[in-house]
Amino acid sequence: VNDALDDGNTVTNVDFQIDQTNTADSVWLATADVNMAITSTDDDTANFTLTESGGSTSTDETGATDTVTIVLTSQPTDVVVIDVAVAGGDSTEVSLSSNRFTFQPASWNTAQTLVLTGLDETAADGNIANTINFDINTGLTLDATYDSVAQKTVTNTNNDNDNIGITLVCCGNGGPGTSDATAGPISEDAGSNTMTVVLNSQPSGNVVLDV
Repeated sequence: VNDALDDGNTVTNVDFQIDQTNTADSVWLATADVNMAITSTDDDTANFTLTESGGSTSTDETGATDTVTIVLTSQPTDVVVIDVAVAGGDSTEVSLSSNRFTFQPASWNTAQTLVLTGLDETAADGNIANTINFDINTGLTLDATYDSVAQKTVTNTNNDNDNIGITLVCCGNGGPGTSDATAGPISEDAGSNTMTVVLNSQPSGNVVLDV
């Protein structure tokens, strides 16, 4: 009989006996019982699978999201808990919709969804890849067959939206407050004008601009 449990191979002993009441030939009544051991080979394995939408996982600093679904491969006898975390504890590039997923025996094959959201920061650090770890929580999982299931991972790439550059804001031809690198008229009689210089992204150290 096929079940969804990872319960190993099962041996069943089957006895064959002469029916003493309904056997008409008395010669057969003294025949010894025959026993046969039948092995049912288990085809289920305690594990879980991860499915990345589109076959890969990526977010970006505008807040775009992506998803990974999680589902068990065999029916547990009790609760199975899977913990999820960004490797190294990096919380600057991506946030997770949940850090823990719980599977019950009655709903073991119902997939649950992790949503990843890209986080914005002001450094032009390029596209950053983070490893997302999925681990069986052996302290909370009550089916011991799942305790030895190995860690699984996916890689999320958070695409950068910052760039290295300088913006000049000047009271140039377009008037005050416009982005125009051409300075407006300056009177020869001790006239003056102003220009604002701003970096387009946060540097990792001091930036010195010579004029």
